[in-house]
Amino acid sequence: MIDFPSAAADRAVLAALEEDAAGCDLTTQWSVPGDLVSEANIISRAHGIVAGLQLVDLVMHHVDPSVSVKPCLADGDTVKPGDILVVLSHRI
Repeated sequence: MIDFPSAAADRAVLAALEEDAAGCDLTTQWSVPGDLVSEANIISRAHGIVAGLQLVDLVMHHVDPSVSVKPCLADGDTVKPGDILVVLSHRI
C-alpha cells in the first residue's frame, strides 16, 4: 500500500518515532515468545469520515515492514463508533 508521496509526512513520521524510541522496548523483547502471531484492530471511537489511512502504512513501514497493514475502509468513507478501520498483523 505504500505509495503515499509526501516527503513531509515521511519526515514527520520518522521524527515522531525517533522521539518515542519506537522498537526499543527491552521488556517486550525479553518476554514475548519468538513465534507469537499478533493482530490488532484500529477502531473508530466516534462518527466521522476516514482520513489518513496511508499514514498507518507509512508508520508500520518504518517501525517494522513485516507488519501486515490491511485497510478495511478507504479515505472518505463514513464511520461510526466501533467500525474497524485497519487490521494489523505480525508474526513476531
